[in-house]
Amino acid sequence: MANLSDMQLILTGAITEAIRARHASIDVDHLLMGLVSAGGPSAALLAGQGVGLAELRTAARRLERDDLIAAGVEPPAPLPDRDLTPTQTYELLRRGDWDFAPEAKQLAKAITVGPLDDREVLAAALEDPRAAEFLGRAGAAPEVLRAALAMGDLALPDQDRPRGEIAVEKLITAPMDQVWPLLADPAARLTWDQTLSDTVVAEDGTLEQTVRGAGRRAVVPHRLTSVDPPADGRARVTWQETYGAGGSELDLELTEVEGGTRIRLVRRLSEPRNLLQRVSRLWSVPFLRGGLGIMAQELNQAVADAQTRS
Repeated sequence: MANLSDMQLILTGAITEAIRARHASIDVDHLLMGLVSAGGPSAALLAGQGVGLAELRTAARRLERDDLIAAGVEPPAPLPDRDLTPTQTYELLRRGDWDFAPEAKQLAKAITVGPLDDREVLAAALEDPRAAEFLGRAGAAPEVLRAALAMGDLALPDQDRPRGEIAVEKLITAPMDQVWPLLADPAARLTWDQTLSDTVVAEDGTLEQTVRGAGRRAVVPHRLTSVDPPADGRARVTWQETYGAGGSELDLELTEVEGGTRIRLVRRLSEPRNLLQRVSRLWSVPFLRGGLGIMAQELNQAVADAQTRS
């Protein structure tokens, strides 16, 4: 079952794709790319037909070109996609003044109303002729998608975690060998993880992040403590983050699946040392879980960027 943060991921992903393509408004294709980049059940359905984020981006460029030709306009030479750092993208997202194209408003309403599952967004898209055409151009079969949606449950597994652990599982619509390079190299994490602003790579590979607040400045080290390269369809990296007397551990676990790579992000929190920390833990968990979802989406987008460039 989806939650508010899942819907926010779809909209955030759509805006990011519009920024990347230098578009001034959010259209149907951006919303569908946001849906896939969120890595939920709809992404798994499309990945089963060989359609991931990179394929949707290619289809969007072709559709834009064909629309111009149909209108009697000679398509200009395509501009390169905007190459922004995660921090630059975040600043653009914060503007909050993005408009929806007329054709996209109905589908956007299906997202902002907050359906119980992101497959309801896909179902709404399939009722939109332009969205269905776009998915078809990307290689999907709308009638097969409708049949799969009618069959029901395709929810991602959600296992109970030990106390002090927060877990999110998403789908990266690319094979593991294209995902792994962005996880195995500490410096590569800076290219897609927007939480690591104001961070440098030390000689030993530690990511040193400068944080400021209440007139103070501190350096938070992020150390890659464990690397299990791909073997038998699985891989994993573990990061240790230390701040003050506490810290947390971040596991990124990869599993090869049909149509891409399943990623499970697990945040293990240090034991609270006092009552205040126990209370703050209660309200911080939803935000931390949402942050893991954003991290998975950013990785999905970075992998698609690499696919597009290759």
